[in-house]
This record gives sequence, C-alpha cells and structure tokens, in this order.
Amino acid sequence: MKRVLAWILLVGFIFLLVNIFTFKFLIGPSVMVYILAIVLFIFTNKPYNSKSNEAEKDKV
Repeated sequence: MKRVLAWILLVGFIFLLVNIFTFKFLIGPSVMVYILAIVLFIFTNKPYNSKSNEAEKDKV
C-alpha cells in the first residue's frame, strides 16, 4: 500500500513540475503546493539507519 501511495505522489509531483514549467496554469497555488511538498519532505524524512550504525551503537 505504501508503494502505491508513493507512486501516486511521485506522478502528482511530476505533473506539478510540468505545470509550473510549461503550462503555467494557476501558477501561484502550484508553487505553494510545491513549496509545501518540499517542507513536508524535509521535516518528515527520517534519517536512514544502516546496520553498521546499529552495530556501533551496540558496542558502546
């Protein structure tokens, strides 16, 4: 289910970029949605913990 949602969001994001750079239809709201997507990505993106980091934590 998460993969399907991720693909839908990716396609929507691509359509948003195409709209901003080519069609310029409702450019103000489109730019606001683009900025919102960037801000949400920055604040909700969790850092990736590799197994090597977990092994180092266990040693300490």
